[in-house]
Amino acid sequence: MGRAKHHNLDAVIASLGGILLSGYGDSDALTIEPNSDSADVSVGADGETVVNVINDDNYLLTIHLMETSAAVVQLDVLYKAQRTAMRIGPLLPQPFRMSDPISGESVSTDRTVFLRPPDRSKGSKSGMREYKLLLSAPTIIPPALNVV
Repeated sequence: MGRAKHHNLDAVIASLGGILLSGYGDSDALTIEPNSDSADVSVGADGETVVNVINDDNYLLTIHLMETSAAVVQLDVLYKAQRTAMRIGPLLPQPFRMSDPISGESVSTDRTVFLRPPDRSKGSKSGMREYKLLLSAPTIIPPALNVV
């Protein structure tokens, strides 16, 4: 017998610095990817191979929001505050939380840093904002089997 699975982005809850993220763009809403490979390879002149472990537990977060999202103004303020703080003293990392109650997947860290100001696009449709952030050593709980 076949298995039925489902996904509903509306069920996913994500926040950054206490700001509830909503009004996602029409493609990927959130992308969370490793900051680097787990290893790289060195091959000597005689062919001896060494696998070098890369101890980078950080992830990159990309958030795509429509320019009309209520979160855009709040995230822009948070970015400016963090950027100002970096210039004069403490870093002011922010907490990030993402939870998908349907799949059971979650990602969380208390150390999130904006990497650059958001991209801005304009066109015949509502423009998009793309935020890029570093998630420092997040706790990631992979999805459970979502079988009906």
